[in-house]
Amino acid sequence: MNRRQERAARVLTAVGLASSVAYVVWRFATTLSGTRLWFSVPVLGLECVGFAGAGLLAWALWPSLRRDSVPALPCSMDVVVRVDDQVLHEVRATLVALRSVRSVAGVIVVDLATRPEIAGLATEFGAKYAATATNDRNGLAVMASMVTTSEFALLDGGDIPTRDFVERLAAHMADSRVAAVQGMGTSFAGDSAEHGPDHHHELGFEREALNPALGRRGCAVWTGSGSVARTEPVRSGAPEHGSALEAHWHVTAEMLTAGWKIVAPSGSPVVAHRAVQSETIVFLDRAERARAARWLLTSPGGVLRASTLTLRQRLAMLAWCVRPLSALRRTMFVVVVVCSLLAGVVPFHASGLALVLTAVPAYLYTSFGLSLLSDWKLRPGDRSRWSLHSLGPVWASLRSRAHALSPDAQYGGGLTFAVVALSGVLVIRGVSDRWTHSLGGLPQPALMGLMLACLWTLALSLDVLRVLARRTQQRRTARVVSALSAVLDDRGVSVVDLTPLGAGLTNHHTVEVGARMMLESSVPTATGVTDIHVDCVVRNTRPTEDGGWRIGVEFTGMNAAASNALVEFCSIEPIWERLGVLTGRVADDSRHVIYVDEAMSAPMGSGRLAVRVIALLALVGAVASTASTANASPALAHMIRGVVMSIDGTDTATADSANTAVVVGVCSLDPGADGVWGTSDDTYSDPVAVQSAADGSYELALAGQACWAEAVPPAGYQSTAPADVTTGLQPLDVSGAPILRTSFVQRDGVVAHNASSGTTEQVTTPAAAVAEVRSIVTALSADGPGARTPLPTPRVDQLAAEHESRSTLSVLVLMLAGLMAASILLGSARPRTAAAR
Repeated sequence: MNRRQERAARVLTAVGLASSVAYVVWRFATTLSGTRLWFSVPVLGLECVGFAGAGLLAWALWPSLRRDSVPALPCSMDVVVRVDDQVLHEVRATLVALRSVRSVAGVIVVDLATRPEIAGLATEFGAKYAATATNDRNGLAVMASMVTTSEFALLDGGDIPTRDFVERLAAHMADSRVAAVQGMGTSFAGDSAEHGPDHHHELGFEREALNPALGRRGCAVWTGSGSVARTEPVRSGAPEHGSALEAHWHVTAEMLTAGWKIVAPSGSPVVAHRAVQSETIVFLDRAERARAARWLLTSPGGVLRASTLTLRQRLAMLAWCVRPLSALRRTMFVVVVVCSLLAGVVPFHASGLALVLTAVPAYLYTSFGLSLLSDWKLRPGDRSRWSLHSLGPVWASLRSRAHALSPDAQYGGGLTFAVVALSGVLVIRGVSDRWTHSLGGLPQPALMGLMLACLWTLALSLDVLRVLARRTQQRRTARVVSALSAVLDDRGVSVVDLTPLGAGLTNHHTVEVGARMMLESSVPTATGVTDIHVDCVVRNTRPTEDGGWRIGVEFTGMNAAASNALVEFCSIEPIWERLGVLTGRVADDSRHVIYVDEAMSAPMGSGRLAVRVIALLALVGAVASTASTANASPALAHMIRGVVMSIDGTDTATADSANTAVVVGVCSLDPGADGVWGTSDDTYSDPVAVQSAADGSYELALAGQACWAEAVPPAGYQSTAPADVTTGLQPLDVSGAPILRTSFVQRDGVVAHNASSGTTEQVTTPAAAVAEVRSIVTALSADGPGARTPLPTPRVDQLAAEHESRSTLSVLVLMLAGLMAASILLGSARPRTAAAR
């Protein structure tokens, strides 16, 4: 990032954070009046948590003084390869790559699963082998006891380091205060279970932006693979239980509490992480991240409890925990939207213009500012996608470790449940608004705002689940494009793509599927040319356009030399070429890797089809709600303006004595089956109340076709209306621009409650007035002594006049629904393609 980009990032982020503060202040000062505080205050709290998370990330990513690059330092040390669920050829690739890494004193293989084939592989490469106990899921204590050097390097099986990996990281250990150096990692896989719909790795932000930024402050997180650590701090702080990820985060907290520094050099990556293909493994990883983040916050030595952590360390750990725990806040957001649509209650009352002027800059500028600060490693929308995708894992992390996860647990399972819930609510709301009117009424602007929030969340969710157009999941095994000559039994063939597990061949003669054959070829690598003789089985054949045949074979048996040559050709050298560390090669000359779409001619899966159908039904519900409110939407929204005045002893009107008066109103959206307004079968909106200003003026926002209002006197005052005029909730003229004017005279005592006319008790707060009117409306349909008479029936000329119109929000909802419907339908067509990476 150059100076100009850095300056733009700072300005955008600063403007976004300032707008966030202004938005929160405005929300607290003006939007809570007349709302249900038990609902509106937590909603405001959720927004504050979101802005606080953005502020923490901005602090972490804010450009600081860059450290001078540290030259590589020859320093021989042991390298530990930790193996858990990796397949054999991935572990072999790491061990083969370590043969070329400089400054390696010895290799130690720590096996968390105690597999005999891993022990045999370690023996083949002359490495030490150690298996952990059954309850040891991290291996830190074992590796600390096995290494013979004061520092050691750590790699996970399947990760490929650069040749100078040890030397580059060991140079930072010259500072005696550094306990660990976490190298930058990356992933060159084009697609995997950890990749988003845009084919960007979900952990790229933490690996390539956040952790290096925290490392410049000495407060990085030791994440494990691709790092160098001092043996003694690890030996003394290694936990006995917990997964590898949780153990590393625990040791990080222990190191920082003890006064150590953890750095994470930026620049070019030193390790390429393997692509995780299992949805269950990714689900477990995200659950462990959430559990470890909660531990960092709430443990005895955590951020939120008494400890010796400095302010910088606390902020760094808080910033690190923002994304792992963001699904909790996203869940609450979904719950708020669902409850608002079902109950017909809005979380706050606000003017649309003020909302746009404060909320839009807060969200927009902050999002783009963080993207620039992270050099686009955190793109706009990534935080929302992460929080939605990890809904299931985060809530699963709240369960005890004794409850094992299902082997079929899907990373997007929780999000699918959320999509179904949101879609169901939209359908129910649409049916109610269009036909049954069984749910509470909402003002048209509020309803459309909630619809936009719901549809936006639904669109991001469907995008993450890859059911929209151009968001297909690709084949999981990468194939290296090759042009090798080979012999399949006694016939010549061409090897067009190759993996450590099989090959794609072309030939002018077909073969029988299932046939066992011998493949002979020569594989060129940087270390030489290896002749391979591999037993294989034919898995599929298909004709090609030029009249030949495409043959797919799976390798079933090969010797160690052939296995090493294949992992070097297919796994190690393509990565080194992209890292720019392979002698005589540059990144632009790197060999091609292809990924082929997995769903070619097979029918669409029932689960994915069901999600599409449910989402389309949700869009129908949203359109129904929009159409039902569009015709009369402007006429249903009313702004009642007036003034509450007092009269002194000389009948002179003044406003300074009535500054605590409360004006409360309620509206009916539908007269019900009897066709009479103000009766028990009406559909009433939620009451709204405001307190008059110091000069007695007020503005009351109501929504409905028939409305009633009352000005409740302050303590010591009563209405000056004539005796023959009924007080209490009175009809308003909402056909134009009504103004309610009420006068008071000072008196001793309290206004009596008028049960027959629906008069409210004398109150002094808007919340109390809203509660009283709500009880009046509820009691309209009650039987017995608690029953109330209907509200005064308004005249026909006092009702809101309907006229054909659509608001801007309605148009936006319809446009978004149309785009989503088109994208869902287009996403059903998934042609077979091959993409080079």
